[in-house]
Amino acid sequence: MQRYVGDWTAALECMVPLGAEMLLPDHGWPVFGAGRIRELLTTTAEFLTLLEQQTLALMNKGCTLDECLHALEIPQRLLEKPYLQPIYDDPSFLVRMVWRCYGGWWDGEFDHVLPAPRSAQARVELVGGTGPVLERAQRLLAEGQYALACHLVEAAYHAAPTDPRVHQVRVEVYRAASQRQSSSMARKLLHHAALASEQLKCDLAGETLDVAQVTQFSGVSGDCPQADVNIVAVRVKCMNFVRF
Repeated sequence: MQRYVGDWTAALECMVPLGAEMLLPDHGWPVFGAGRIRELLTTTAEFLTLLEQQTLALMNKGCTLDECLHALEIPQRLLEKPYLQPIYDDPSFLVRMVWRCYGGWWDGEFDHVLPAPRSAQARVELVGGTGPVLERAQRLLAEGQYALACHLVEAAYHAAPTDPRVHQVRVEVYRAASQRQSSSMARKLLHHAALASEQLKCDLAGETLDVAQVTQFSGVSGDCPQADVNIVAVRVKCMNFVRF
């Protein structure tokens, strides 16, 4: 899904002078009181403006998407706002949206222009096979370096997609990484990878899951009708269900 951060900001700014007494957001609790709503709208708009401006400034300096993702600096006074906590989304996802809007499909990495298949890129034989890679991933996991552990275990998967040991470690890494996320979107996607590897698969997109699996993954009610479960399962990779 593409979100247009500038348009999002403009919409928030248009709401400010309306003086609303009650705000019902798509994600999160209702907000009451004109003063509180004004503050929420203005500070959220400021947050989004800074994010877009910083990303564009980095792009204009010739930075890659990777560099933009790791160079963002948002003032602490904004990050401390309870309604700007990454409960659903994550700021890095919005940086990607800005990049896609203004920079298109290329992420600035020259070897990504016409890339080889990931299975061919996973040169784990250079370090002695998947064994050392999985051991290093587990050490990184123990050190709390979840993102690096995910990168390594994914390289091992692409080198040996049917290896049960690879899937065992992949479950460990992605389950632990998912539990550390405050963003429900990130948490559910990472947990999806763990669920897939429990079945020795990379991904469960397109699968028909039972009620228990959908409940575990998405948080929808356990009494969800089976027909609804089938619909949810088809899109379970990209949909997020948040309890309010």
